[in-house]
Amino acid sequence: LRGRAYYRVADHEMAQRHFKEALHQDPDNKEVKTEFKRVQKLVKLTNKGTANMKTHSTAAWNDALDAFKEALEVDPSHSEHNKVLFNHMCTIYTKWKKKAEATDACEQAIRLDTSVLDPYVSLADMLTRMAEETPEFEEALRAWQRAHDVHREDHRVREGLQRAEAGLRQSKQKNYYKILGVPRDAETSQIKRAYRSMAKEYHPDKHSDKSDEEKAVMEGKFQLVAEAYEVLSDAELRAKYDRGEEVFENQGNNNRGHGFPFGRRGGFHFHSRGF
Repeated sequence: LRGRAYYRVADHEMAQRHFKEALHQDPDNKEVKTEFKRVQKLVKLTNKGTANMKTHSTAAWNDALDAFKEALEVDPSHSEHNKVLFNHMCTIYTKWKKKAEATDACEQAIRLDTSVLDPYVSLADMLTRMAEETPEFEEALRAWQRAHDVHREDHRVREGLQRAEAGLRQSKQKNYYKILGVPRDAETSQIKRAYRSMAKEYHPDKHSDKSDEEKAVMEGKFQLVAEAYEVLSDAELRAKYDRGEEVFENQGNNNRGHGFPFGRRGGFHFHSRGF
């Protein structure tokens, strides 16, 4: 009875100890033998999966998923332990940005225990990372808001919610990272290299033989690149932009002048279309 009680609360070490003691007293007890073998198998598969997760290789993580799935089949009714298995699977799938599989695993973990924070954060973080590529932040924002409803004091949730809110605001404006073709965590040196390369590509002097329409397009892109660099190369402006705040006065007005390293200034009217 004690072994079963420990098993139900997922204290498998104590469960095994009591099953082993019971078998020492009654070696022919088939029921205890069955339960002892079941918990041994469950522990073996779980340990195999968690060990593979620590290697951070694709092959090992696939092996970990196989182990967790097999462990789930050992006792589908063992919710106290299965929530841990689903959470591990949630972690792997969200890292890989496999949305369907991640959503299923994370939601299963949440269903089994709504108070555990990790699956909320893993799912919301994955949706945010995916939104930063699309960008479609509404779903990510809903995921963080749900996490906030349950764990409003956790710093990961507060920061994630702010990140998604800022991303949603930015998605309705110019995406300076996309304009320069750099990730959101790009170093200053990477931003500078991207700017120099694109500014040279779109510099008006390179397109002096083009039609007036083509020159206007290149000038517009040239200004966008300069504006993106102006913001992302300045730590204070970049921080404001990342928080979703306005970085310039009259943010909605696209008629801005910028200084360029090529000795040309402009006041062209431009749009973010094409980036």
